[in-house]
Amino acid sequence: MSGVKQFINDSDKTLNVTLFVREGSDPANQAGTKDFSLNPHERKEVSYGNSSNIYLNGLGITAFFNGEVIAKQELVVQRGNDLDNKLNMNNVVEIEYNNDCFDVKSWNN
Repeated sequence: MSGVKQFINDSDKTLNVTLFVREGSDPANQAGTKDFSLNPHERKEVSYGNSSNIYLNGLGITAFFNGEVIAKQELVVQRGNDLDNKLNMNNVVEIEYNNDCFDVKSWNN
């Protein structure tokens, strides 16, 4: 069984999201990516990886508006850090856009 999370776009921007999938449990190992888009205020359940690769190593977010590209990328480099826990210990990920930057929150539903 693959990893599954609900992603929420809590902004008025269309977002392009890339998930970086970890191979096994070591953040040094990558198993590929999963790309998807979220319309403004959309909620979407997203599957990624496979039964052996259920952890995320990070995410990238991109939005195009007002003739600009706004982007954010975060990658896990050590197990158990804040980003690792945010992405891998929760099943809901919410993306907000405030003060010209993206904010990523997570929790269990």
